[in-house]
Amino acid sequence: MLRPYRSPSTSLKQTYPPAKILTDAGVLLGLGVSSDSKVHGLAQEARWAGKFAGLSDREAIALVSTNIEAILGIGSKRTANGGEDSQRYRGDFVVWEGDPLRGEGSVVVSVQDGEKIADCWPDTSNVIL
Repeated sequence: MLRPYRSPSTSLKQTYPPAKILTDAGVLLGLGVSSDSKVHGLAQEARWAGKFAGLSDREAIALVSTNIEAILGIGSKRTANGGEDSQRYRGDFVVWEGDPLRGEGSVVVSVQDGEKIADCWPDTSNVIL
């Protein structure tokens, strides 16, 4: 969903922002940006959309993460062998220092496929998962 998901009502007929109307109707929403240059602001956009739609912080983060995976059908994978690995998360995830919804902190580590370190601050050479 691109803007105006957080817009206040603009007419007497529209009583809530579109994001609230859609989430109240049970529609699974995901937020997107119009170009790669705006991707750094996704957490803040999720905060605004969550605020106007009455979502919890967890639900707001889902707008730019797990909801997108579910909409595109590319959700996290778990191994199917039933052994020790069966409960391991196999998707991508990011660990933040601070609260990304409040514009605090920075990314500490970014993990791809549940095991490959894509990026780590301050360095990736001595990181163990």
